[in-house]
Amino acid sequence: MTVIAFGLLALHLGALLADRVVGFSLLNVVGVDAATFRPAAVFAGSLAAWMMVGATLAFARRQSLGTATWRVAHRIAYAAWVLALVHGVAAGSDSGSAVVQWLYLLTAVPLTGAVVYRLARSTTAPASEKKKVPPRSAPPPVPTVASTAPSHVVPLKRTA
Repeated sequence: MTVIAFGLLALHLGALLADRVVGFSLLNVVGVDAATFRPAAVFAGSLAAWMMVGATLAFARRQSLGTATWRVAHRIAYAAWVLALVHGVAAGSDSGSAVVQWLYLLTAVPLTGAVVYRLARSTTAPASEKKKVPPRSAPPPVPTVASTAPSHVVPLKRTA
């Protein structure tokens, strides 16, 4: 799904660069330079794209991040989706189309429902139902010289 999302993002950015009417530059598209066309909405889209990149990189490194950091990165993905939706509604040239409005609804309603369900479950579920994260295991003990010596060897006494 990530590959599809980045593919669609690349298609969107390429279409913006090819559009002669609006005239976005590469710096406008990547969010470095303020766009003159609906700047707040374009900024929301740029920020959403960069948040998507960050969340994807965090997902790739999830094993080394730890649970708390991973959860923050995962929540950033939700925020990126909201910003992308705001960007589409406010900056989209076809946002007035009934088909596009239905597409917005078909994505907004289930995701909003899932978030509400998840928030409600996390605040009302008994502790026994909440997912328990096992503690990180300790590294294996390092063998000592005494534990690896054969049983018939007597340790030497050190003299001072």
